[in-house]
Amino acid sequence: MKRGLLLGIMACLVPAQSGAAGEEPSIALEDVERADAMAIADRLLPPEILSTVIEGTVRREWLPGNVFVANYRTAPRPTGPDLCERTLYSVRMSSGPPPAGADSGGTDLTIGSIEATRLEAVVFPAAAADAESCRLTEGYIALGPGMSPREPELRLAAYRRLVERMRAARGPAPLQFEIECKPIDDASCTDLREALANLPLGALFRIDLDTARYEIIREDGRASFRQRLPVDPTRDYQVVFEFGASGKDGKSWRVSWQEGTPEPAMLLERQAIIYH
Repeated sequence: MKRGLLLGIMACLVPAQSGAAGEEPSIALEDVERADAMAIADRLLPPEILSTVIEGTVRREWLPGNVFVANYRTAPRPTGPDLCERTLYSVRMSSGPPPAGADSGGTDLTIGSIEATRLEAVVFPAAAADAESCRLTEGYIALGPGMSPREPELRLAAYRRLVERMRAARGPAPLQFEIECKPIDDASCTDLREALANLPLGALFRIDLDTARYEIIREDGRASFRQRLPVDPTRDYQVVFEFGASGKDGKSWRVSWQEGTPEPAMLLERQAIIYH
């Protein structure tokens, strides 16, 4: 299998940088609440990882107690003619649920293990991947794992098709595929070509493959439980790109098409969706 198609999540059980021998490593809540990920990076990451990261963020998870996740990213690097890659390191910090009558779960957070996720992007707007074009590329996401070994490869193929169409929309030649935009009275749908050319890849967070085929895995009385079948590339399936909020209206793009024809029609939808 080609490099870059074995994508997904790799759990890294790295010893934490804080805490005495025999104790769970911890960090003060007030240090984390300042939300300066790089300022606490040396307490969360070992030196061999710390030396590779260039940026980070801290976010609170809205769960009982105090739960935060620090995310760190390495510099992008080319891994193929049109592919760029970077690594996301995530560290969870938490205290238990607060005692009855208390507002907080404590002032010290336990530092969890490091989880590393490989992120990839198809280079854009440049056509070839190198250090500089990868630095300017947005839209780094995890393309795997999937329900079948082929799904990461199919997601990557869909990503390439999207980027190729965005390039075509920026060029002068007539487009060789149809575009529909909904709702038709939305200002973002006024110029279909411009909408496609300027999709906010930096807000892309998921590529979904939907077979619309299910199997029943369990029945319990009058209720049945089913799961979606893995994608079969010999049969039609839907590709869906989901983006976070962008633009002044705070809405999100959803882009989809049905695989199964050489140039499937594209549907661009502008929606007010809050993703969790």
